Parts: sequence; C-alpha cells; structure tokens
Amino acid sequence: MLMRLYYLLIFAVVVLFVSPASAAGTPFSLSGQVLDRYGGPLQGACVTLIDNAHKTISINYTNENGNYDFVNVVSDTDTVSVRVNLTRGGKTYEIPSYYTRWYPSKGIQCINSNETSFSNYPEPVYGYIYGAIQAGAGNAASFIPGIVYLADPDSGIRYYQFADRTDGKASYTFYAPAGSYILYAQHRENGVVYESARKAVNVTPNAAVTEVLDTRIILPLTSPSSSPDPAEAPAHHENRVIGIVLTKDSQPLPGVTVALYQRSDNGSTFVPMVTDGRTVSATTNDQGRYAFSGVAPTTDDGKPIQAKKDIVAVAEYGAAEDRTEEKPLYYPDMLMANGGEDDARNVAFVPMVLDVGASATASATTSEPSGIPIEWAALLASLAVGILCLLGLYLFLSRKGR
Repeated sequence: MLMRLYYLLIFAVVVLFVSPASAAGTPFSLSGQVLDRYGGPLQGACVTLIDNAHKTISINYTNENGNYDFVNVVSDTDTVSVRVNLTRGGKTYEIPSYYTRWYPSKGIQCINSNETSFSNYPEPVYGYIYGAIQAGAGNAASFIPGIVYLADPDSGIRYYQFADRTDGKASYTFYAPAGSYILYAQHRENGVVYESARKAVNVTPNAAVTEVLDTRIILPLTSPSSSPDPAEAPAHHENRVIGIVLTKDSQPLPGVTVALYQRSDNGSTFVPMVTDGRTVSATTNDQGRYAFSGVAPTTDDGKPIQAKKDIVAVAEYGAAEDRTEEKPLYYPDMLMANGGEDDARNVAFVPMVLDVGASATASATTSEPSGIPIEWAALLASLAVGILCLLGLYLFLSRKGR
C-alpha cells in the first residue's frame, strides 16, 4: 500500500511540474525603416519593441539607411508594436504611438515605413509671430483690444485674430508658413475705427512661441481711420466639409468610415488630419452622407496654422476604398482679396463610389473573445490530463495488488 502511494505521489509531481501551464512564446522577427518628415532615412533613431502589455522586449538603433531589425525575439503576448524616438542637438523627438499598428508576434513581420516616419523632424517650415496692441509707444502706453490682421502680399489673403487681452501678454498668436507678411490692427470704439500703420514682418521657422520675441502693434487712439480696411468688423467662422458615399449601383451607403487627409508640410504626400491626437474621421448616415465641422489646416503634428492646405476625403468599407479629388482648405478666419470666403469655408466633395452592391450594409459587428483566458485553459487542461493519468494509474495498481 505504501509503495502504491509512493508511485502515485511521484507521478503527480511529474504531471504538475513537467506539463506547461501556458504555451511558450515562439521566436519571430520584425523589421522596418525610420524616415524623417521629408521621407529621408534617419540613422541613430531608437526603436523599442514592446508587447501589448507595453513591456519592453528589445531595443535597437537604426543604421545609415534608417533600417532596424529584431531577429528571433520572443513575446509573452500575441501582438507587438514599436515606439520610436530620435535625439538631435539635445532635443528628443517622438513618433506618436497611434501612428504604429500592432503586429502578430509570429513569423516575419515588416512594419510599413509610413508608421515610423517623423512628422516633426527636421524642424517645421512654419513660424510663430505674437504680441499685443499698444495705444502708444513707450512703457507707459496702455494695451488695448482689437483685431489683428496678418496679410500675405502674394495671395492677398488676410488671416485675422481677435486680440482681447489687455495685460501686455500674448494677445494674438499666428503660426504661419515662413515668409514675409504685412501686420496691422484695428480697434473699434463708440462706432469709430482706429487702424494702425502696416508693418512688414518676417516669419522665420520655429517650433515654439518661446523661440521668438513679441511684436507690438502701435495703434494711437488719436485719429480715427478715414478708410478702414475692412470697413466692417469680421466675425469668427468655422469650416464645413461635406460629401456622400455611394455603392456601385448609385445607392447611398451608410456606416462607412470617412477620414480626412491633408497635404504634408513638405508637400510630397497626404497625411491624416489629426486633432487632439486622433485622426479626423466621420461615419456616413442613412443617406450615405458625411460632414465635418470646425476642421482647419494643421501642421503634420496637429498644430493649427494660418494657411491653406489641400485636403482629400478617403472612404473605406472592408476591402473597398475610394478617395475624392483634392480641394483647398483655409484657416477659416480670413479675408480673400476678391471675396469668396463663404465658398472657401464650405468644401463639398463629389460623391465617392465604393465597389460594393446595393445590398451591402456597413454595420459591422465585432465580438470580444470570451471564455477562459488561454493561460488558464492550458493550466486546467494540464490538471485534467494529470487527474486522468492518476486515476488510470490507481486503477492499474489496484488490479495488480489483488
């Protein structure tokens, strides 16, 4: 009897400790290329491979061609991704985490270079100009509210802002393409319009308002303007972008995701429009229509700019995709040389047609995995096998002992 119990104990130890509690990770390889904002390879970028628990698996650095490789690495999770940063001149640049998708941790994976391209390196081609309106020269002059205009002498477009602060701090702030502009302001009081002299300013490329000095606009409240331009105070406006998605049978297609893309800062391609770290997108309604309100051009990394950029809308439904022709989108608070501001603020795209039939529905249901996690399932399976083996051994020894 004691010998029988001894064999049972030995067998139980073997089953419980030799049987794996969970499936071991399988080696896989992953590679890609890191590019700058102009599509050139970046050497020395730090690439960190992480699992979907955000645990670091390995760290690599790009070579002279911007390439990186992770060979025969193992992950504890089913998917992995990379995080990329670059240090130049004591400053660290990072690629936003939402740029890079999650990839299976098996086989050989290659990350698209569009997901590992810096949008903020080299430094942007835009620059800040900011300041306040002052009722006279000298430190004793008071600061006054008004409307500040930044005029592009080439296009004749004037972008404007409402400068309401009177504490001497940044009352207006423009972020515009580097170049030469005309800056001036208006102040309205008791039905009278005062206008400053026009001042030539040069916007230089910079990434932060702290990198430039403020520009004061001197506007004496002594002589009202005889011919203010504009004569009427402009209002605040918003852009609106609309369109429709149809099936190949010319029927409206509801539930389709439509995203807005804008011309990149260097003009070489189109990149997703981003607001608050999220891609600007909408879903078509029952009539297949989509609409975006309050959108405006930004830098590739999402900073609002007083400028124009071409945009396109892209519709995706399963494997079907279509995109519109490009149209200009302006910063909405602007005046054009020959009018037409209202038309410019309302962008209407021609219909997009997806290669699906009229019977297609755009309602997709997704179900989350349910049941027992794979690690617990493996453990329970091992225990079940162990119990069955113990039972079989017990019956065998019982018969033998008779």
